[in-house]
Parts: sequence; structure tokens; C-alpha cells
Amino acid sequence: MAFFDQVGRKISKVGQDVAQSTKNFTEISRLNSLIDEENGKIRQYYHEIGKIYFENFKDAPEAVLVNYIEAVKMSFAEIDRYNEQIKTIKGIRSCPTCGGDVINESVFCNHCGTRMPEIMRPEPIIENGVRCVNCNSVMPDGFKFCTNCGAAITVPEAAPAQEEEAPVSDTKVCVMCGKELALDAAFCTECGSKC
Repeated sequence: MAFFDQVGRKISKVGQDVAQSTKNFTEISRLNSLIDEENGKIRQYYHEIGKIYFENFKDAPEAVLVNYIEAVKMSFAEIDRYNEQIKTIKGIRSCPTCGGDVINESVFCNHCGTRMPEIMRPEPIIENGVRCVNCNSVMPDGFKFCTNCGAAITVPEAAPAQEEEAPVSDTKVCVMCGKELALDAAFCTECGSKC
């Protein structure tokens, strides 16, 4: 039985990884599209700067071009922000010394050898939750089974069980009992069936 549980967990993990990779790819594509859009704006601003400078104000361009220059600076700032979001999705960060890209789990920069600052990752907060005794995952009150490992959740007598519905947009339905579940749930919280 333990073997099948391990296989089930591995299959669930692979499914979660594929879903996250797809989500990451979509988000990176969206951000790259936004970067292309900002680069298009920059090209247009450069064109306008050059046109105004050449045709009318080559002797005193500062006053007329201030708005265009500021707009280009804003577009560069947006590109930097989008690139930081892409780095976060890819699991990389910038070295504080040389600015090179470093994998989040790296202790040292692979470009210059600088020791990287430790990343503080807060544990997700679930109000009124209980911990699974089998895998230590936090489950919201009202769950009868762990969505990570399938173990039965024992709720202390003093804590009233409350049904908590998953968001409509990110759910699936258990084929055995019809309970709505989170998309990443490996087991049903109502009947314990493997999803």
C-alpha cells in the first residue's frame, strides 16, 4: 500500500510541476509581449525626439523634448520591472555585486563568487487550519482528508468544523462524491478518493 501511495504522490507532484511550468510559460510569454510593447513605445519616442530635434529645435531641444525623454525613462523602468518578474518566475535573482543572474538556491554567485544573501520564504498562512499528522501540510478547517497525501485529518473536538468552498475558477470535482476541490488536490477532502 505504501508503494502505491508513493507512486500516487510522485504522479501528483509531476502533474503539479507540469501545471506550474505551463503557468510559468504563459506568464513569461505575457511579460515578453509587454516588453516588446514597451520597446515599440521607445522606438516611437526615439522617432519623435529625432523628428522634432531635426526639423524645429536642433538649437535648443531641452524644453521641447523633456516629455519624450521622461516617457523613454518610464518605459525603461517598466522593462526592468517586467524582467524582474520573469526572473522571479524562472527562480533566479541578481547578484548584489556583479548583477549576474544566479539561481535562487545558489549559495554563491557563479559569475563573481560573492556569497548570496539567504532568501526568506514565509510559510503560507491558512487561518483556522490544521496540520496533517502524516505529511505536516496545513489544511483548512473542514477538510476530512489531506489533499497532499490523502491521510485522514483528525480535528480537535474544541475546534468546530467549517466547510470552506474552493474558488469557483480554480476547482475540479471529485468523480466519486461530487465535492469541489482545488485543481492541485491529489485526494478528495470529503470522501478521500484519489483524484
